[in-house]
Amino acid sequence: MKKVAVALAFILFANLIIAQDLAGTWSGMETYSKKGTGFFIDFVGSNSKYVYSKSRMGRQLILVSHDKNNMKEVTSVALFNPKETKDPSKYRGLRYHKTIVFENSIYVFWLVDSKAKDELYVESYDGNLKRLNPLKKIYELSSSKTDLRKAELFIMGNQKAGEKIIIGGEL
Repeated sequence: MKKVAVALAFILFANLIIAQDLAGTWSGMETYSKKGTGFFIDFVGSNSKYVYSKSRMGRQLILVSHDKNNMKEVTSVALFNPKETKDPSKYRGLRYHKTIVFENSIYVFWLVDSKAKDELYVESYDGNLKRLNPLKKIYELSSSKTDLRKAELFIMGNQKAGEKIIIGGEL
């Protein structure tokens, strides 16, 4: 019994000496509404100044930048919407693929998958969400009609390698 009491006393004493305090601060409550930037979907990336998120208002995708220090919304921009173009049939089947965020630029990739070919489109923005280039087709790959032989497109971003984008495909 003495040994148990000594062991318990040692554990309690060691806990008081080695224990760490957890301290934290909570920010004020933020109330979000779908009126300005729609419903939040996902975080897409960050750079040294901003954190970027994607949201949806109806069928429209919106890219939103937040201040990295306090997460307050700074600006937002509506991404490409094929229904607002002069020829919506040109972009039939266009769907969002991914967003790659670099220090000074943001690339938003879109895909069109059909039985005959797969197409890759991109639009670009600067760090403050000002449009640099409108939607443009950058890659097309012929595809087999069967799903087993369908081409696979991939996009890889490497922030450490000087903002290079690698685009490729394989059968």
